[in-house]
Amino acid sequence: MEGSKIPWLAFCAGVGTGYTLGVVTYRWLRLQGESRLSTSLANSVQALTTEVSRLRQTLSEAGTQLLQARRTSVTSRRTENAAKREAAGESEREEDDDEYFEAQSEESQEEKLELSSGSEQLAEFLKEADVLLHEAISNEEKCGTVLIELRQKVKEYPNHEGVLWRAGTICHHQSAFHKQHSNTELELELLQEGVQYTQQALDVNESCWQAHKWFAILTGATVLHKGIQERIAGGFEFKEHIDRAIQLKADEPNSYHLLGRWQFEVAGLSWLERKAASALFASPPSSTYEEALDSFNKAEELKPKGWKSNLLWIAKCHLKLQAQDVAVEWLIKAWHLENSTPEDHEVTTELQKLLSQFSPDTLS
Repeated sequence: MEGSKIPWLAFCAGVGTGYTLGVVTYRWLRLQGESRLSTSLANSVQALTTEVSRLRQTLSEAGTQLLQARRTSVTSRRTENAAKREAAGESEREEDDDEYFEAQSEESQEEKLELSSGSEQLAEFLKEADVLLHEAISNEEKCGTVLIELRQKVKEYPNHEGVLWRAGTICHHQSAFHKQHSNTELELELLQEGVQYTQQALDVNESCWQAHKWFAILTGATVLHKGIQERIAGGFEFKEHIDRAIQLKADEPNSYHLLGRWQFEVAGLSWLERKAASALFASPPSSTYEEALDSFNKAEELKPKGWKSNLLWIAKCHLKLQAQDVAVEWLIKAWHLENSTPEDHEVTTELQKLLSQFSPDTLS
């Protein structure tokens, strides 16, 4: 908020009053104007200070209430589910990280449990669904078909984590196509539906890394349509779930890519955005472009071929770190990869802009 600027009083000598009287009148008017300006500015500064203080208090209270409400809701649902399992004679899983980091095949322990906990028919469906989910990323018609099938499976198996997180995943894929078509209403509806599915999956099993990853992705996309308070709170929630996903599955490249995106965005926060975060939380988020680059490099190490988006973000980190020549190398690598997902088309557009600025010969 800027203080109102009071226009200076203009000197106007009356006709026939004489030169001396005109000068005296001008000086008197100027002093009066300066006095009123000083008083007005002082009042404006005082009002601004009061307003900032009030706004800071309001943001702090609202942010705390928002985050607390989310956590209370999650805790309440998990407690209810734990009570149900205990009543049925099922012991609740201990949250011991070592249990999930023992040497195994590429299929995680929780995924094996997931497939064995349902019928053989369901297990076969989940295997087929994984193939279809991959194909649906670039096929809108198939994406819609898979969405219908997984919605039906959710009705049949409302407490099966594998069905639930996959339903959340297909909601995200379908929302991407609506985003391409600029249908914001349907995009947001699907994102919110996906958030519900992945939250239910976490209620069933907090140690499901896929549910943590997709909950973070869907929540992060959803809060982009919200106000500043929810976006800041959503950023904290995003980071919390991505960290947990990495803790549970340390060799999953997408989680490191998502962590890098969060770190990159936080490193580029403006002064005003940092102040807003400080007003909402005692410890505002902090990160650096070096940390973001480390995460993107880790993702590239785990998935070294054909990842257009990750190559772009590696290049963007190098640009921020003033390593233009290295950045151009990564931009060129990304440019020569084919588009295979809706996101790749957005990436290509950004690559074209950056290459036209830093390496125009590549586009000729």
